[in-house]
Amino acid sequence: MKCLQWLMVGIAAMLTIGLAHAEEDWTLVNNKEGIQSYCRKASGTGLLEIKAVMVVDAPIENVGEMIRDVPGYVNWMPYCGEGEILAGNRDDANVRVLLDLPWPVTDREVFLNARVSYDLDHGRAFIDLTNQADHYQMLNTDVIRVPAFQGRYTIEFITREKTGIIYQYSLDFAGALPKSLTNFISKSYLLENLKNLREQVNSNRYDQMGNKSNDRKLCETILLDSNRLDSVVKARLSEFIQDEEFVDWLSREVSLYDLITAEKGRLSEMLLFSWSSESVQLEAVRFVVQKVLEAKNVSPELIDNLLANEDLTRAIHTGDKEVAPERMLASQWNEAT
Repeated sequence: MKCLQWLMVGIAAMLTIGLAHAEEDWTLVNNKEGIQSYCRKASGTGLLEIKAVMVVDAPIENVGEMIRDVPGYVNWMPYCGEGEILAGNRDDANVRVLLDLPWPVTDREVFLNARVSYDLDHGRAFIDLTNQADHYQMLNTDVIRVPAFQGRYTIEFITREKTGIIYQYSLDFAGALPKSLTNFISKSYLLENLKNLREQVNSNRYDQMGNKSNDRKLCETILLDSNRLDSVVKARLSEFIQDEEFVDWLSREVSLYDLITAEKGRLSEMLLFSWSSESVQLEAVRFVVQKVLEAKNVSPELIDNLLANEDLTRAIHTGDKEVAPERMLASQWNEAT
């Protein structure tokens, strides 16, 4: 029955994918179960570049250890029959993954370099995946080696118990598979991959690995250093607030960490899913204004009036000095007290 279903969806894929994704901009293709997935045509190929975004209720160190745990891929990664680390260390490793695909599709073998890097200024880490197919001799003639693969995991601190994940990749399955079927498998694989990751990231295995990891120590060190923590939050805020003086003023008036983790990290989560859209960034500005005024005990009526002030919101977003938003907001809570 599973094989018949694959044949049917393959036929459907060949009939429906093609021209629908010819544009180069990202197109939202799924928004369900807390996962947003996008695709676009990879430059110079008929293949799709796939990207998905989600937030998991797990510490950032659990996520990092789970992605590094290549032998553990067989427990959660779709179609993974084998996973092994061939050379290197936890932050720079060459790995092999065998994809055990349903009949009649021949199994695929993937050789990758997985390299971890950190953007500590913004509280993010990256795991870049690059193809290593040409570096290893072909030993198993019963499988097809994937000739092209490029991917990246971005993992981002939301709160101490929530982590944002962006996974982006493109690959060529090679062989006789039509590109439309390759694209269909790629999209299905991505959704199942992230769903399974979310389900298992808080398992005993990854709790224990996370507790012992260097990432946990690094995260705790930053959280205990108030100056460094403020610097991280300022960098995050500056991604959608261009008025540097306003960000500095915020840091003097309220706890920046409380601001960015308020309502279970709503601000960071909002921005993670926004893809830099101006409308979401303006919404984020309004959220900041609301939380600052609430912290200063400004009345709900005054808060609503200020949130409705589009000139104020845009001035904070764009850095328009004529409006002087910090003086405008300060005057409101001075009047309230």
